[in-house]
Amino acid sequence: MNRRHSFSRTSPRMTDRIPRAALISIALVLIVGVAFFASTRGGIVDNRADYIIRQYQDRASQLESKVASLQTENDNKRAQIERLNNDVIKSLMEKAEADKKVASQNKEREKTRQVEIEQQCKTETAVQKSQIMAEIAKVKTELRDAVALLPTVREERTAFITLVTNNFWKPGIVLVQSARDHGVTAPFVIMAVDPDGVLPTDPKFVKLPAEAEAAFKKLNAEVRYIDPVPIPEGAQFENPRWSIAWNKLRAWTFEEFTRLVFLDSDMMVRADITEMLSFPEFSTAPGQDE
Repeated sequence: MNRRHSFSRTSPRMTDRIPRAALISIALVLIVGVAFFASTRGGIVDNRADYIIRQYQDRASQLESKVASLQTENDNKRAQIERLNNDVIKSLMEKAEADKKVASQNKEREKTRQVEIEQQCKTETAVQKSQIMAEIAKVKTELRDAVALLPTVREERTAFITLVTNNFWKPGIVLVQSARDHGVTAPFVIMAVDPDGVLPTDPKFVKLPAEAEAAFKKLNAEVRYIDPVPIPEGAQFENPRWSIAWNKLRAWTFEEFTRLVFLDSDMMVRADITEMLSFPEFSTAPGQDE
């Protein structure tokens, strides 16, 4: 402290050694320097801010240009899509219109064809009807002429017929019974003949046993005694029993029937044979050699 005080006492003040004008000049210089520095520093800051602002403005302008370009491209694509849609719609409408026109034409042609077919059918039907009516008239005339030639019309009467003897009748029972068992309801005629050729009017004639007649009657089979058919002179048979088969020809004498089906008495029916009574013409069972 003492030293400082002594220094203060011994050292003169700067203001005492520097003239006032110089001090003013120095102050002015300082003020001008500070102002210049301040202005220079502010200009640098302002230039930096302007630079950054210009960069952002340029970037924004670029982005705006890019957005505008994208918008333009998008508008172009949208317009292109719109044109494509319009072209597709137009093409579809044109196709639909063409299809509609073709369908209308086809419908018209079909209608015309249908009218032609109907007219043709009517014409053909009229011709066929005329032909049929003419044929019917012809048939009626032929039938009328045929009826005029027939004095009477016989009632259809059919039956099955077989041949037995007084010593060979049991197989005939089996034949009729098997037919009845399979649904045959048609009449049966049993031709009975004497194996020795005796006539039924001869006292020596031997009828079927009573039990045989009763059995046939129970099966709704009519027994008829027949005269033996004469054997042609000189006829010879390997088996004498075959001479009895000659009597089968007697079936042709039953004129009250319109159709007869002869069955051998040693046969056995295994199905309904009623349809055989409706055969339109003379028929025989095929032989083993055929």
